[in-house]
Amino acid sequence: LKADIHIADNGDGVSPEGKVQYQVINGHNHEKMARMGAAIAYTPGMMIVGSDQTSGTDSDGNKFNNVGCAHLYKRSSSGSWDFFETLSPPPGDTKANMNFGQSVAINMPYGREDITVLVGAPGAAAAYVYTLKPITASWILKA
Repeated sequence: LKADIHIADNGDGVSPEGKVQYQVINGHNHEKMARMGAAIAYTPGMMIVGSDQTSGTDSDGNKFNNVGCAHLYKRSSSGSWDFFETLSPPPGDTKANMNFGQSVAINMPYGREDITVLVGAPGAAAAYVYTLKPITASWILKA
């Protein structure tokens, strides 16, 4: 199984239903039963997509099911969504059934380049805050 996210534009009235497929975003890791699209949030230039049932590895190299991750996509100048980065829980926090990515939020203040994302992991009773460092295009875990 793989999950695809279909982004539709219903503003132009081309089809009888008033919807035209704009872009299909394929699951980045194509892991079976990953639940790509469990949660989605976006700003005009960035989108975060939760995939709360992917497997993960802890700091000792142990592999667990339903750890989860969140994929980030950046809007290109042509208007398409391009894969940018995958966020995973810190290896020291990784455990089975934490469902990282079951809820997501994104904030990009107007006129600024910094982006903050919040990723929920209800199975671990935790939420993780990451910020994008624009100069290096890297994500920093804040809390």
